[in-house]
Amino acid sequence: MESRTQEFLSRLRRGPSTLLIGQRYLRLETGVDAFLAEIVRKYEVKAGSRSGYHQILDSAAAQSAEAALAWMDERCRRYRYPSG
Repeated sequence: MESRTQEFLSRLRRGPSTLLIGQRYLRLETGVDAFLAEIVRKYEVKAGSRSGYHQILDSAAAQSAEAALAWMDERCRRYRYPSG
């Protein structure tokens, strides 16, 4: 198995784990994922870091996962459409 895959599986076992689904949806109209851009800005992702949502693992968000997830949850609520 690749080392990246091993690293991913190891992190899943340690937890906590969060599944982000449908994130490419946010860049359909503009080509920019506004949610990921906010995370990168907030948590000062290192230059040369992995791309996409892997960047979160290389940022300050990984140091305080519970607070980061709460912040991300609040941000996600901005992208939800009102029901009905």
